[in-house]
Amino acid sequence: MQTELRFQIAEDEEQQKIDSKIFPTLDSLKKKNLTFFQQFYPDLFRQLISQRFTEHSIFINNRGLLNVVELATGETLYPPNCVSAQLEHARHAQRVKYIPGQVTGSIDEVLYEQDGIISGAQPGSISKSLETLICLGVGLGAAIEDFALNTSYKNIVVMEPNWEYLLASLYSIDWLEVNRALNNKGGILAFDIEDASFAAYSLNTIFSQLSLSEADIYLHLHYPEYDALIKEVQNGTTGSELEDSVIQTSEEFYKHYHESPLFSHNVFNEFSQGNAGNLDVEKLQFTFNKNLSAFEKFFPDIAGAMRYYKPQNWLLTVNRLGDYNLFNCERKTFWYSSPTSEDIITSVEKFRVSPVETVPSFNLKSGKLSHYTFYQYSKKIAETMNRYGKTRKVAPSEIPSLIFISLGIGRAHEEILQKYNIDYLYVIEPNLDFFFWSLHCVDWSLILESFNAGNKSLNFSLGDDGSHFIDDMKKSMRQVNGFFLLNSFLFIERQHKALSPYIVDFRKELINLITLSEHFHYARYTISHTYWNFASGHTSVNVKPISDGCLPRDMPIFVVGNGPSLDNEIEYLKSVQDEVIVVSCGTSLKSLWKNGITPDFHAEVEQNKCTYSIISQISDRSYLKRINYLAPVSTHPETAALFKHHYAMLTSFSGSMQFFANLKEKVGIEPVLPFLPVPTVTNFAVSSLLKLGFKRLVLIGVDFGFKDVNYHHSKDSLYYKGDGEELVSYEESMGEKLLVRGNFEPFVYTKPEFQLAAKNLGKSVLDTGDASVQNCSDGARIDGTLPTKTSDLEIPTGVSKVDCIHNVLKNSFSHKVTSQLSIELNNLYKSENFDEKFNSIMGLFDEVDGSFSSIKSVVESQKLELVRAYHEGYPFFYGLFVSTFNFAHASLFKVALSQKNEKTQVKIVEEVKGLLVEMLDKCFEEYKSEPLKLEETVDSELIVP
Repeated sequence: MQTELRFQIAEDEEQQKIDSKIFPTLDSLKKKNLTFFQQFYPDLFRQLISQRFTEHSIFINNRGLLNVVELATGETLYPPNCVSAQLEHARHAQRVKYIPGQVTGSIDEVLYEQDGIISGAQPGSISKSLETLICLGVGLGAAIEDFALNTSYKNIVVMEPNWEYLLASLYSIDWLEVNRALNNKGGILAFDIEDASFAAYSLNTIFSQLSLSEADIYLHLHYPEYDALIKEVQNGTTGSELEDSVIQTSEEFYKHYHESPLFSHNVFNEFSQGNAGNLDVEKLQFTFNKNLSAFEKFFPDIAGAMRYYKPQNWLLTVNRLGDYNLFNCERKTFWYSSPTSEDIITSVEKFRVSPVETVPSFNLKSGKLSHYTFYQYSKKIAETMNRYGKTRKVAPSEIPSLIFISLGIGRAHEEILQKYNIDYLYVIEPNLDFFFWSLHCVDWSLILESFNAGNKSLNFSLGDDGSHFIDDMKKSMRQVNGFFLLNSFLFIERQHKALSPYIVDFRKELINLITLSEHFHYARYTISHTYWNFASGHTSVNVKPISDGCLPRDMPIFVVGNGPSLDNEIEYLKSVQDEVIVVSCGTSLKSLWKNGITPDFHAEVEQNKCTYSIISQISDRSYLKRINYLAPVSTHPETAALFKHHYAMLTSFSGSMQFFANLKEKVGIEPVLPFLPVPTVTNFAVSSLLKLGFKRLVLIGVDFGFKDVNYHHSKDSLYYKGDGEELVSYEESMGEKLLVRGNFEPFVYTKPEFQLAAKNLGKSVLDTGDASVQNCSDGARIDGTLPTKTSDLEIPTGVSKVDCIHNVLKNSFSHKVTSQLSIELNNLYKSENFDEKFNSIMGLFDEVDGSFSSIKSVVESQKLELVRAYHEGYPFFYGLFVSTFNFAHASLFKVALSQKNEKTQVKIVEEVKGLLVEMLDKCFEEYKSEPLKLEETVDSELIVP
């Protein structure tokens, strides 16, 4: 982008010379301006001298011109030709004539448009007859100075919501001369420095206080409120109605599909070189039709959606020079500077010299599972990387994974795909208008064909406002293990304020996706636990959702978490437990046991033995035998044996459970998969119940937060001793403490894991659509749930919960099918002997010589061998090792990409390769020594001495 800071400044030494030469003059001008404000605007002066640059800063660019940069994004207010850009804008921008109560507006430019493509424009007229000009936005002030010195305007009123821009203007223009020029014409200079949300009120106040009957309005900076004000004024809205209308319209302009640069050139500047010809428009339409044919072949849903799509907010412009741009007809803004080609060159260069890695670190969380061989070696690899450090700064020519967020016209993205070899591409475009126009400007057909020919992965997420980035990423990862994200780069051509919170969450969540990715031990215990659960005769697997009419719609299912608010609802639960179905989650079970409440179901989600060690502390085994167990098929068999019966849910058909995809078809079942069943037991329970078909859930103690860090769970649970004292310090172990919106309170505290849990649970509820979920927990707010006090709950009478439970279990779970699956599973296990397969694939590591090309060749060969093994009848082998080989591949790519020096690259690759071979050999030997071993980890922290 031309408005990228690095594009506008010189090398350090040269920039220092420019600064030392220019800044003294600017600083002198600032002092003169402060003296002026002190004398003529004392109230404004007192506020000005207290202002500091915090979100913005001034700088002198490589042309010796003053500009302003937003510190958080590095984006500048003006392109390099700062002064001329302001003056050209002021001299050719449409000015709106405002007479309250009349539809006067301006005579807008005439756009030559065909099928949404603007090929030219005829500028409209500009009013010069009025005495007063209201300037919306000061910027650096050159436009205002020009109006005062070179037009007939007598009065100028400056509206600006940002004090930092007014402060910057002190270094840029001579306010004394501006004031003097207006005074000489018998007029005045006035300021209105108010929050932009008061734009309409400020306009009405200006007209009242200055006794104006009419004025011209000039829009310099495109704050959403200012654009909304212009639109409503042109519509003839006035008075108090104007204020309400501006608020509503500005809310729309803040949406991601309307986001625009704060300063934008106008239509006159865009077509100053002349209008385009018919051939340019025909070329764009030809490219569009060619791309549609390609998408029809590879992504027919996208082709169908785009074939008859009509742009909603943005049109495409093409000028005489063949330069493309995007024009927002509502806000009258352009997405790119002019010429667009300069923006594209700059953004591609920025990616080259400073690529953004989605996950810069290699740190994988392990916690209580740190004794696993996988985590021990991942730690050693991370230490090796830290020892060598990262010396490569520029983007590597080979990029394993790349994520595009927002395409614009897509030219920069096309150039990146031409310059770099990408194995996995994920395109996120929230604005469908942008994607539609990229189909006119980019040869997508060539991109799609090249990815297909190279057996590469390409996925799209289109039209999402940012709230489903993660969900779409997870869907795309069903065929690609999450470890590929260790080598993923991010390209954002232009910063999006509306999307930035989602992008921040997106990057945080990528780390969680990597952490939650399968590895050898998870896969091993998934297979062994599933095997023993199915063989036990104690498990029934879900075969289908609940049939209509099987369960009364208003029968409430109480899902009980272990949050601190559970303690306030214990007596209520006692009073209704015979009328409702109660599902306890994780460590809430002990609280219910201590208070004489027997849940109908208990839910767990972890596969390690911690669940057994914790639940076993309930000494009354007959109590547990009265409770049904709801858990994944891979739950620890010894935990399942504690309960009456294990009702098993499948959570995935990928990775270690991919073998089940064939088995389920063989026995003819359609089990439901919970949606986002992580990271807590409650996520699994709620998602499973909703997917099974329960229509009314009530959340009790599902706090996902706390008001007091010392009171974070139920006092009757395993987190506290008998005297109410913490067993271990929660504050020391919880990590970052966050403030989030409460369910009943304005705010409560939470931690990152609980924040993710609340977000995922909300998505599970919204995904179901027709279920009612009432949240009686006094913790974090959960989207899609209805905050409800238990005193306001309606409990149905005359309905037998025993009959309901019986009908559901009989209808949706099958012990007979589980027996069939057990036989099939046993046959698979006995038929697999894969020493030769493992040794063959491991032998390919010998071909890695430290070069990137050798790594790529070996990775492709090993992936092919793994897939071939699966199709040749080795699903266990595939499930056990596919994820850990993916980790090995990602590790080799990451260390190779981290080094600039070729010799150092070879050295670190050899060292890490050795560690990976050791890890895989150890994992294989562990499996061979005891293929069906059960997991043995216990959570000593939550075992009361």
